[in-house]
Amino acid sequence: MTFWQKLNLLAVAALLFPFFASAQEQASKYHYDGIYKGTVPVHLLVNGNDKHRAKAQAVFYPDGRLLVLTVESPQARNPMNVKGELRKNVFSGNWKRGFFGEDLSFQAVFHGGSATVSVTGKNKKPEKWYFSKVSGT
Repeated sequence: MTFWQKLNLLAVAALLFPFFASAQEQASKYHYDGIYKGTVPVHLLVNGNDKHRAKAQAVFYPDGRLLVLTVESPQARNPMNVKGELRKNVFSGNWKRGFFGEDLSFQAVFHGGSATVSVTGKNKKPEKWYFSKVSGT
């Protein structure tokens, strides 16, 4: 492939990129963005076996690409940035637990003023967490 052919191919890809990027749903369009509150079992987030539940807050951003989960527990100290994408009313994303930790898969299904989050870790049974919307558009 010549230099000019590569350049033309790159130009076509640049023109088509906004089309492919717009295939991503916007959370604000359907009012899924906002703050959700619920409780979560901490053991899946920290590789533990303590099954106590802690208060949690999930903030879903208007662009539909980021869900930030904050848990009120000494074991889960930092907010978790779950990056993913929204298709219709389902957000799918992943979060990696540190350098040697496994990925957790998140799938949030939005319905009305609530969300059901399915969380799956490697070799673990999927869990469902329930959140209610407290603010947002």
